[in-house]
Amino acid sequence: SRPTQRYPKRRKPSRGFSYLFNQIRQLGFYGQERISDLRAINALPATAELTFLPTLTVVYGGNGVGKSGFTRILSNVCFSRTQHPILPNVYDKRSEGEPAACFTIADSTGKETSFVFDGATENADLKRIAVFDTAVARTHLVGQSPLGFKPTGFDVFPEMARVYDQISNRLSTEIGRRSRDNTLTNSFVAPESSISKFVASLNANTDMAELNRLAVFGEAETARLEEVQRQINELQSNSVAEATKQLKNAKRDVGALKRRLTESTTLLAEKNRDGYRAQLATYVERTRVVAEQGAESFKQEFFRGIGTQEWEDFLTEARKLAHVEHEDYPRNDDHCLLCHRSLDEASVALIRRFWNFLDSRARREAEEASARLNKSASALRNLHLDFFSVDTTVRAHLVRLNPALANKIEILIAAMNRDRIAIVDVLENKAGNIAPESFDDINVSLSDLIAQIDSDVTRLQEQEVEDALKALEMERITLRHRQVLKQLLPEAQKYVSDLAWVKRASDTRRRSLNPHPLTIKEKKLFATVIASDYRERFSEECKSLDCDLPVEFHTQGDHGQTLRSLSIKGGHSPEKILSEGEQRAVALADFLTEIALNPANAGIVLDDPVNSQDHQRKECIAHRLITEAKNRQVVVFTHDLVFLTMLAGASKDENVEMLTHWIQRDGVGRPGQISLDDSPATTPQYRNTEKATNTLVEAKAAVGSVRTNLIQRGMGELRRTVEEIVPHHLLKQVVNRWSDRIIVTGLKKINWDDNLVADIVSAYEALSAYIEGHSHTEERSGAPPEPSQLEGMIARVDDLISRARRGRSK
Repeated sequence: SRPTQRYPKRRKPSRGFSYLFNQIRQLGFYGQERISDLRAINALPATAELTFLPTLTVVYGGNGVGKSGFTRILSNVCFSRTQHPILPNVYDKRSEGEPAACFTIADSTGKETSFVFDGATENADLKRIAVFDTAVARTHLVGQSPLGFKPTGFDVFPEMARVYDQISNRLSTEIGRRSRDNTLTNSFVAPESSISKFVASLNANTDMAELNRLAVFGEAETARLEEVQRQINELQSNSVAEATKQLKNAKRDVGALKRRLTESTTLLAEKNRDGYRAQLATYVERTRVVAEQGAESFKQEFFRGIGTQEWEDFLTEARKLAHVEHEDYPRNDDHCLLCHRSLDEASVALIRRFWNFLDSRARREAEEASARLNKSASALRNLHLDFFSVDTTVRAHLVRLNPALANKIEILIAAMNRDRIAIVDVLENKAGNIAPESFDDINVSLSDLIAQIDSDVTRLQEQEVEDALKALEMERITLRHRQVLKQLLPEAQKYVSDLAWVKRASDTRRRSLNPHPLTIKEKKLFATVIASDYRERFSEECKSLDCDLPVEFHTQGDHGQTLRSLSIKGGHSPEKILSEGEQRAVALADFLTEIALNPANAGIVLDDPVNSQDHQRKECIAHRLITEAKNRQVVVFTHDLVFLTMLAGASKDENVEMLTHWIQRDGVGRPGQISLDDSPATTPQYRNTEKATNTLVEAKAAVGSVRTNLIQRGMGELRRTVEEIVPHHLLKQVVNRWSDRIIVTGLKKINWDDNLVADIVSAYEALSAYIEGHSHTEERSGAPPEPSQLEGMIARVDDLISRARRGRSK
């Protein structure tokens, strides 16, 4: 077994996660060894990695920060009673279709080994690491009572026997319940149709897609049924000519409707929309050129509107007014139209340049582009889409023959009209965006309707009346039967599903569900392997976790399993006595018992092991895991800062090396951001000035605002240390922060010194003056703090610690 003393730096462990790599080389997650290069594992980034010590490693982080991604890795590749599914980031569509999740392990030599979760391959070395989490805790409490424990591997026997029995009994019951006669045919009246024959032939191999297709009966089928009935009435009243005429008129009107729709949709088709967009783009570009030319030719510092549309409108109207005076305006003897002053040569020249600008090629091209837009807008404005209004005969035909298609055409025309109005608005305003075409194509449906009309006309004209009546009657019966099948569809689907289930369940494999061989093998193994050692060790573990209960175990082989019953004093069942925290603690005790009695175990991984526990039991669990870390590798994932503090304190007391990583979300909420060898501020870290001393080293190497920030941080760390001096050193831990326990006997150790108290308060106030948590005037702040000031405060706090440590002399 591995020696229990603390490992020195860079020494490779002989147990624990070393089995993840190579059993012979005995590598471990220590120093440069790590888990990294994650792919398709929850929302963890590929850059996320963890390193491990051979003793105790703690991964701390709040809820939803990514801890579960790593625990899912371990629950799948290590030994765990419950494997959690590993999925890629479900919120990222780019992760769809990614290959199986994987990660990489690198040893101290730089060699990397990749592990892929293919759902089949197992690594024997990895299985020597045991995982404990909430789901595993529940499995430790499965049995006839919540405390029906099973050692590693033994739970397979009772579970298999239980499943055998349940499957066998449920198969027999379900086969009887699902086996019944086909009474669906009683709902169909004679004569037979293709629908009633199909229903009569329902069996385990029936095509469900065909059944669903035959059961469709909507508006189109309802309209067809009415049309068939109308034709039957026409034939029976010898009005074949009238029926034929009506159908031909319908065909003519539907054909005309199809042509009108084609013409209208063409005008609004995407190809024409591209033309409208091109016209608009041309107009915008040419008006831009006109504006630029105007601005460049006539730009003045004291005018802002030159080149704008208002400026051009002004010039146009000015020239119209000038022509009222005479065609050659302006001449040298003319006056200004606005101020009435005589025009000099420069003014005359400027006005003539204005007239030339109005006659420029760029303006002509812009006007031509505007005219094209106006022409397109006019064509669309004059597009009439009232050819399917409520008073048209074609609408009456469509509503009678196919109301569903009529509804589609109404929706199409409404959409076309909305698009027409929107495009006209863009073209007339010469600004905006033209949406892409999104019309449904109903040409095929209209063609099918025309073909149906042709078929009906042919039948009326070419068949004998008696034959036509027979064909129409058979179509009517078939439609009626489809209507009935639609109502029976849920029952028919269930009937076919039940038949298919009975066929599968009747397979001869169910005859092999005999649990007797399981019972024999389980009883033999239990008597040989477990005996009394398990019960004794379990009792010890319960005591160590402060859950010592008056329990008695009884075992008996029965039906493929060794039954264990648990009774508590008074004959009460455990679930009525134990709290959730006690049950979780007992499950952890059983887990620790299993790994203690399992010689192949190399380490343990625990995910939030102190859920539902009070401070007292948390402390017991912390000390128990520190003890375990002396014998095997221990990895703990937790969100409990109090528990993290307890682990840190216990590891220091027991001289067990502890490595802590801090996992968080980044500033935009992405999980899996890991700060290695780091943790949130915990109490034991501040019982001396080591953190502040390390910060001082950084401050001396820095300059500028970085140095100031580091000095302020160091002062804050010292301030926290002063806070810890009071309960830990001065008051001798009579009252502990994370415990209800009051150590009354510690009162006699307190050496109260008013001078010391005054110095503690003085140092605390002095440190508060440096930290950013307080607002200080510039006069009070003075010059930025120097490293020497931090160094002096460290010495001052060290002196306070030394004086506060002294106990009362006898």
